[in-house]
Amino acid sequence: MKANNIATEDVVEIGKLNLTGNVIPLNWLKTIRHADKKNGTPYLEAIMVLSEIVYWYRPTAAGEKKFSGDKLQIGYAQFGSRLFLSARAAKTAIAHLRKIGLIETEFRDMPYYNAMYISINVEALKDVTFGDPKAVVGGDPLTGVEDTPNWGSPRDGGGVTPRWGSPPSRGIYREYHRLPQRVPKE
Repeated sequence: MKANNIATEDVVEIGKLNLTGNVIPLNWLKTIRHADKKNGTPYLEAIMVLSEIVYWYRPTAAGEKKFSGDKLQIGYAQFGSRLFLSARAAKTAIAHLRKIGLIETEFRDMPYYNAMYISINVEALKDVTFGDPKAVVGGDPLTGVEDTPNWGSPRDGGGVTPRWGSPPSRGIYREYHRLPQRVPKE
């Protein structure tokens, strides 16, 4: 049987909106992760900053760049105001993106301040966007950091210890199995 692919009224109306702006590929949520905290959850601030950088590096409809100069010049406070982040959160996110090799930053002396210029590593961007997030089991293909715990089954006492702490103790499972079981009413 053939699926019904006729556009609904909502689909047609959204098609007329001509939405533009930042794009976040789903693979980034699987690959750009907190390395040292938050149990390896997606690093949303870094993902938002990367999407902003990629937006600026995407060519216009005429095939031109959106910024003047050889690299994107933008400051932490500008990222913060555009993405509703604090300057410190933007700085930490940029440091993470630099650490995993997605971007490079350069500070140039200007008459009254140092300006930050950002360049993007296109090959690394291709890897996190189109690469296999399962290449490193439960981890980030760029850093090799494993972020998914493998505690095994409760019967064998768990698997490997995750990097952020100990696996649950066996006592937790013993207590769980001691809970009274519901007897269905007849």
